[in-house]
Amino acid sequence: MAAAIGSQVDLVPTASPGTVVPMRLLVRKISRETKEEDLRELFEAFGAVQSCVIVMDDKTGRSKGFGFVEMPKPGDAKAAIYQLNGQMVDGEAIRVKKATSP
Repeated sequence: MAAAIGSQVDLVPTASPGTVVPMRLLVRKISRETKEEDLRELFEAFGAVQSCVIVMDDKTGRSKGFGFVEMPKPGDAKAAIYQLNGQMVDGEAIRVKKATSP
């Protein structure tokens, strides 16, 4: 939905009533040994995972130690935050929180 502001158009997407907006989670302190499949499985214990990505360094091809998980149901995402924040995964205590928009 676009809202007119003067002669400009604001293209900020809005959810229609009753639409559930997926929750994007920031996962930090990920071990360099952890693979995306492992991270996805960890979060799937709490519900469906829409997307899962570990950010990689373009030069080295190695993990930068953080990533993002998107879960379609906010309740599942909140449960994952509560249960997984601080949990040891591949020798590292991961940090999980709701991602903020840039």
